[in-house]
Amino acid sequence: MGAEKRLQRKLNRMGKKKGNTVEIEDGSIEVYDFLNDNGTEGQKRRATRLYDKINKGKGILMTSPLNKGDRTGDRVSWKYGDGTYSGTCINASCSRARTENGKVKYLPKNKKK
Repeated sequence: MGAEKRLQRKLNRMGKKKGNTVEIEDGSIEVYDFLNDNGTEGQKRRATRLYDKINKGKGILMTSPLNKGDRTGDRVSWKYGDGTYSGTCINASCSRARTENGKVKYLPKNKKK
């Protein structure tokens, strides 16, 4: 049985005496209110723990339009002399990169021919 189904069964049992029901998809505020208002302390604790486990890492992700071109952590390669070198971008504009040796290199802007 999946975690969502187990939680729904727990919520149904908790609201059985008062006749209240709540669905998992109703939203976190409604589910937490229901958990606080219904059931015994043990039921509340177990249901809250299960609900947190299901929704772990599903918070609201705020993304700024300014971060649209963020290249931090991307792999890049560049030519210098006769060789081609590679590394990882350090900053958002990718004007600096760290090589495998740990050295920081300043990269030239892309030149169009």
